[in-house]
Amino acid sequence: MNKIFFIVIGLVLSAQTSLLSMQESPAAPLGANRPIKRVHFDAPAADRPAKDAFTRDATPENIAFITQAIDDGNHQAVDEIIDSNKFDLNTIRIAHKIRSAKEYKCVAPANLPSLDIGEPILWYAVHSYLSDDIKSFDKIVVIHHLLHYHANPDQEGYFFQCDKAIKGRLLHLCAYRNNAALTKLLLNYGANPTSLDQFGKQPLEYAPKDTLKDAPENARVTRSFGVETVATILVAALAKFAAKAAEKAVVHVVKDEAKKAAKAVADKAERSCSRSCCG
Repeated sequence: MNKIFFIVIGLVLSAQTSLLSMQESPAAPLGANRPIKRVHFDAPAADRPAKDAFTRDATPENIAFITQAIDDGNHQAVDEIIDSNKFDLNTIRIAHKIRSAKEYKCVAPANLPSLDIGEPILWYAVHSYLSDDIKSFDKIVVIHHLLHYHANPDQEGYFFQCDKAIKGRLLHLCAYRNNAALTKLLLNYGANPTSLDQFGKQPLEYAPKDTLKDAPENARVTRSFGVETVATILVAALAKFAAKAAEKAVVHVVKDEAKKAAKAVADKAERSCSRSCCG
């Protein structure tokens, strides 16, 4: 009898457990089930999607989701939102958060008229990373994902020198903040090291002139990028840029000379033909 009693109790408990497991579980956070992409810091990934596939405009709700994902350093959610909706990231503006007191250790600029419409999404993500005291590796991976989906590394935005807002490119900001990891990442995705800010300065002019190496902000970032100075990275990028420009110039000259030679041969053949016809 006791044995039957315990069997019945066991069946009842088992049924209750089954009912509880059948109840609807909370929805998984956005991006939770998405596989983590391999991060290629040295160059754009081979599987980088075509730029012309990303043409849609984001809704305010989409922008709110992306903003929260950036602030949380949730690169899987960022990846899922962009990849599934095919947004043109370069049309997205996010309301700028004045972080100057924390980021730049000084008073925020009083007049920022150009930021009324918000800042480009990549600028927002970089500011979010730089204002993070811990310098979360997840946030730099978010920046990588935005670049992977064709966020323009050369979009203009504003950075601050105490009470002065300067219009420039992200390379100017990263050089000013002496951040080697971001400088290298932006260059790998095509940022122009010769770009000029509103005062006609190149990024290198904002890099610290001393020879001290950047302090490793995060061991995982350091393993990916090495520990280099912003100045040496930019000098190497400028040399590479100049070499490519020189190569293009040589090719252009060679093509011009080839055209001239071909024209001279054609003209000579035409004159020869004319003489033979006249004779």
